[in-house]
Amino acid sequence: MGVMYIGDHGALKGGFDFVVSNASDPYFANTGLNNGDKLVALVGYEWDAIVNNGFTPAGLVTLASSLVTPQEIAPGIPVTPTQISHATRYTAAGGGKVFSTGSIQWVWALDSDQGFDSVDPPRVDTRAQQIFVNVLSDMGARPTTPNPGLVVP
Repeated sequence: MGVMYIGDHGALKGGFDFVVSNASDPYFANTGLNNGDKLVALVGYEWDAIVNNGFTPAGLVTLASSLVTPQEIAPGIPVTPTQISHATRYTAAGGGKVFSTGSIQWVWALDSDQGFDSVDPPRVDTRAQQIFVNVLSDMGARPTTPNPGLVVP
């Protein structure tokens, strides 16, 4: 996927902010987001990052770089007081497209139904919903009935 698990913060529900670092990318179209803008508490309780291990796919695009404070660090990852979680995308040689949010909690922005592991307050964010519409559209799965206010490219 271009990223791999590097750390976590246990059962943290608060999370860390998802920080946009490539707002000009088409996946951020119609969001109004700029570099440095944050989607609140969408990174955690585990996260992924680009690791310089020789396996990074060609053409990997970094979309977000979010500062996190690990409680646990994956084996083989340098022990540091902070880490960076990366959201990425790329197109494989065969044409397949890959998108990674770099975090388990990012999906909490897509709807308020959190099931058995509810988060209070809810983290629904229309900008994240627009990102996901853009991702799905780019992958050939254009939503036919998006929520009001979302733009299907």
